[in-house]
Amino acid sequence: MLAGVAVLSAADAAAQAPDDNARAEVAFNAGKKLRDSGRYAEACPKFAESERIARGVGVLLYLADCYEHVGRLASAWAKFRQADDLALQRRDSRAQLAHKRADALEPKVNRLTIAIAHPESHADWQLQLDGLALPRDYWNADMATDPGDHVVTVSAAGQAARTIHVRVDAATPESVLTVDEAGRSTTVARAQIADSQTGGGPTAPQPPPAPAPEAEQKTTSNAATWHVADGVLLGVTAVGLGVGTSLLAIKNQAASNAGPGTSNDSSWAGPASAVAFAAAGTAFAAAIVVYLAAPRDKGTGAIVAPVPMVGGGGAVLHTSF
Repeated sequence: MLAGVAVLSAADAAAQAPDDNARAEVAFNAGKKLRDSGRYAEACPKFAESERIARGVGVLLYLADCYEHVGRLASAWAKFRQADDLALQRRDSRAQLAHKRADALEPKVNRLTIAIAHPESHADWQLQLDGLALPRDYWNADMATDPGDHVVTVSAAGQAARTIHVRVDAATPESVLTVDEAGRSTTVARAQIADSQTGGGPTAPQPPPAPAPEAEQKTTSNAATWHVADGVLLGVTAVGLGVGTSLLAIKNQAASNAGPGTSNDSSWAGPASAVAFAAAGTAFAAAIVVYLAAPRDKGTGAIVAPVPMVGGGGAVLHTSF
């Protein structure tokens, strides 16, 4: 990849003034020579100088790659993103390469947050990070930061500037530097903040306490009582449906056997079957009410399904406890 970038880097510098081109090319070639010999720490400043003089996609890619090799992942990620933006502006095919490298680095980048409580009440405060002014938009925001020692300076009108030293550890993905009203500061990992809110170190989630044996037995006993009552009502329903169906069959059979002018001694069967069906319906409705009101466990279930019956219709309630 970098061999191809080197060929194209000359085109990046073509729009610069001749003197700038020459100085940028000298710095770039020096950096490339150092890089090729594995001396990345010395090569990065050369690439940075070349990029400052004649900014181009090629030198940005070389500089980002150099920063990645020396462990400055935040700087590498930022330069890959700049190379991506510049390549898109210039319709350079290397935009895809820069974008891919930036995406691969992003999860590995350390983050530092400088937390200022009530920033609106500190209109006269000015912050610097490693000597560079830190705009207010960056207060209380995650910032991609290279691992190592950093210096935060807090200054205000009529007050002596306060210098805070903070170390970003490569093993700690996210750190928070909190600056209070008096300028005192503390630095913790973001995971430790969550732990402190619970009053201790990290703990494994605990399962809910098991119910006391007495309470469990009481619940089981109550549920059994309701289930017995439900079973009795379902039995009454079944008996009522059976009796009503039988009586209705007797009535219909007697009516079909009787001739003209013959008295029907089974006329009582019709009203009796209606009473039986009414009793079955009432018991069935009560069974549903008892089932819905009864305590149940996870294994409790019910299915209500209509079924055809002789002389009419009905329903079956199937329950599991």
